[in-house]
Amino acid sequence: MPILVQLVEKYKDKIGPFKELVYQDDKVKIYFMEPDENKKFVGKATFNRVYVKDGNIISSLENIKGVYLGRYIDLIMKKIIAEIEGGRRGLFKIRWIDGLSDINLQIPEKLLKFMNENNKRIRVGGPVFLDVYVE
Repeated sequence: MPILVQLVEKYKDKIGPFKELVYQDDKVKIYFMEPDENKKFVGKATFNRVYVKDGNIISSLENIKGVYLGRYIDLIMKKIIAEIEGGRRGLFKIRWIDGLSDINLQIPEKLLKFMNENNKRIRVGGPVFLDVYVE
């Protein structure tokens, strides 16, 4: 598990407003932020798990029998880390998960067509409210 995911778990209940330096090396400084007063650092859906079950893609805080793909935070942080390694700096602001691309997942076109033809659903979504600032 990437260190940033571990740190999100550590700071998940921290109340804003705050801007906390959580990682620093010779190339970057990474801060977690919560700009709003009396709000927790992350939203309720941050730790939802994503599964494939009976051809459907679903998310839940509970363990479900199915193929486990990862938690929202794991998948989001992989994308943020890749962008940081690619040189991106500034504010990464994730508010609400509306679909798979918001959690760094994609479905091949043929599979999406199969799902639609067989009345399969994609049910992912919910509040994440994660602010990560990189300089």
